[in-house]
Amino acid sequence: MPKSERLATVDAAWLNMDAPHNRMVITAVIELGDVVDPERFSKLIEQRLVVRYPRFRQRIDTGSLGEHRWVEDEQFDLRAHVHRIGLPRPRGGADGGEGAREALQELVSQLMSGPLDPARPLWQVHLVDIGADRTAMVARIHHAIADGISLARVLLSLADPLADDPRGQTDVEDDSEPVEGRLAGFLRASADAGGRLLDAGREVIADPQGAVSQTAEGIVAAARLGGGSASAVRRLLSMTDDPDSSLRGELGHLKVVAWSEGISLQRIKDVARALGGTVNDVLLTALADALGRYLRQRGDAIEEVRTFVPVNLRPLDRPVPRELGNRFGLVFLALPVGHQPARERFVSLKRRMDLLKRSPEPALTHALLSAVGLTPVQVERLVVEVFGAKASLITTNVPGPPRTLCLAGAPMDRVLFWVPQSGGVSLGVSLFSYAGTVVWGVSADRDRVPDPGRIVAFLGDALADLESAAGRS
Repeated sequence: MPKSERLATVDAAWLNMDAPHNRMVITAVIELGDVVDPERFSKLIEQRLVVRYPRFRQRIDTGSLGEHRWVEDEQFDLRAHVHRIGLPRPRGGADGGEGAREALQELVSQLMSGPLDPARPLWQVHLVDIGADRTAMVARIHHAIADGISLARVLLSLADPLADDPRGQTDVEDDSEPVEGRLAGFLRASADAGGRLLDAGREVIADPQGAVSQTAEGIVAAARLGGGSASAVRRLLSMTDDPDSSLRGELGHLKVVAWSEGISLQRIKDVARALGGTVNDVLLTALADALGRYLRQRGDAIEEVRTFVPVNLRPLDRPVPRELGNRFGLVFLALPVGHQPARERFVSLKRRMDLLKRSPEPALTHALLSAVGLTPVQVERLVVEVFGAKASLITTNVPGPPRTLCLAGAPMDRVLFWVPQSGGVSLGVSLFSYAGTVVWGVSADRDRVPDPGRIVAFLGDALADLESAAGRS
């Protein structure tokens, strides 16, 4: 019998959220400016991924009582996880660089729509040949293995500095605030709260909103945390469902993605400085504007749309632990998508972000997920539905290294990273900064948002408006 280890409750929660309409799989795309030798690439994956991190050679075994355990895959074969494929011709038949990009987007959409093999370790990497002089790596890793920030660091550890830039770093920059003390208090109470959820039985199924309320209040009380923590609970419990729009409704089983060209990070910093905010404030304001334009074009006249924003809870000045795992929380940010001047939208969003930065909400939601991970799948899915109805999209902002890196000898030109949407959420927006540029990536349910490229185009228009408001046009 292979050695086994029980999944952490929060990791089990992400495993149980898997559904045909929303796979709980993190997807990364790295575009490379040269061809890559497949054998060298496979050795790199083996040495820096499989050997370093045991989860990449472990599968998940589920017992008769629903308990999930990590077990060594005794038939592990790297060739079952690393694949080399050619880029199919795009449906539109376009040639050249634009055609290759469309074809790569279509390929990523297809891969993102499919499941990982549950009988094997839950990850796969595709090395994609793009013409005669370019390659792309498409990695898909289940959320049960680790959170997005940790996996970004893990995948970037595959890279090396360019030969002429020995100072180049391969890690992400840390702009998060320490919340470990508060998180520890919440987590001490989460197991007891999960037990109460489990004991509630029929009452949980009949009233999942009430179960969330009691669990959140119980965590704060058991952890003896008050003040801001109690306020965060009240905010979560009083939050209404997000308004109906074309983003909401029954989801299909197919995803579709689109992404932008790299945008100068210095350009965004200049706008932020002129408006008196941060790079994150500018990016989120542009997103709110672009989403508002898209929704109005679809006939939706609403003033706000709420987004989940993951918040890292693991200090980035420490190595990623070998056992990986999930260590992040969520905040709920209301995006002002109504028609208003760019500067007003910026001020409104900055004010909301400033309040959330001081909130214990990320640590509380992490503890709630840990508690829910102790319950049966049916109960967890009911609770996820309660939370999923409170937002229409998820937005991630991952800061990458500031210098150009190379992967298996090829320079990394562009990096994209998507975390999955959970529950009934149809839209995911990724912001990834790397080597002095920012790339917008949009992934969506094809039935709800069939044309994510329009949102990407509107993001460029929104940024131009912010530049005008900052006097930099």
